[in-house]
Amino acid sequence: MGRLVVRPRRFLGMTELEGLDRTIERGMARAKTPGVSLGLIRPGHEPFAKGYGYRDREAKLPATPRTVYGIASVTKSFSASRRMASAVNDFVTEAIP
Repeated sequence: MGRLVVRPRRFLGMTELEGLDRTIERGMARAKTPGVSLGLIRPGHEPFAKGYGYRDREAKLPATPRTVYGIASVTKSFSASRRMASAVNDFVTEAIP
């Protein structure tokens, strides 16, 4: 499974949003990602939410802004990393008063 990362340099205006579909679709093709749901909140603009591709490719069910994606056991890695960072911080604080 590929990884799709889009890093806007600033808040997107409407002209940038018009090109966003093309950017997301190219990124999905490059990363071999079947579906993406995107939500943007921008100061002074209406919220933007859209699904791209499929939430279930075999059944041809489209991704929507409300699609819930299974992330398997990835949350364990997040939790372990946070606990380790906390433990290292506590150790350093005790070692260097």
